[in-house]
Amino acid sequence: SLGFTGVILGVFSVGGLASAVWFARRPIRRPDRTVIVTMALSGLFLLGVGMAPTTWLMLVMAFAMGATEPPMFSSMFRIRARESAPEVQAQVFTTSASLRTTAFAIGTALFGWLLHWGLGAVIAAGVALHVLALVLGVMFGPPLPPRSHWRRAR
Repeated sequence: SLGFTGVILGVFSVGGLASAVWFARRPIRRPDRTVIVTMALSGLFLLGVGMAPTTWLMLVMAFAMGATEPPMFSSMFRIRARESAPEVQAQVFTTSASLRTTAFAIGTALFGWLLHWGLGAVIAAGVALHVLALVLGVMFGPPLPPRSHWRRAR
């Protein structure tokens, strides 16, 4: 129910907080890989939220989805800093923040409109956007790191 949304968002936030504490002690070494992996995991956990047969499983999925956010965003910030020239970094970061806020507002309006077709339509659209972001990022983003970079450093 919509009344339970606050609980789901709270659990999502606790997952993000726990993850942020974890990664504050263990910095991310491969931000490119982290963005791809966390985007894929976030989409899977969103699908899990929508398909969970029990409330407890849905809350576990929401916690796990929230846990993907801090490493994803900190990795995106590191990539932006790495890829942009120092003299334009402020513009890159403010423009990306503006674009993210605009996309969030458009997404909120779109998903509110999709609620007419039910929660399943909203979840399906969210998962589809995760997949679309992964595909576009791999197709048009910078080249992926070499395979040796994806394996764990020893």
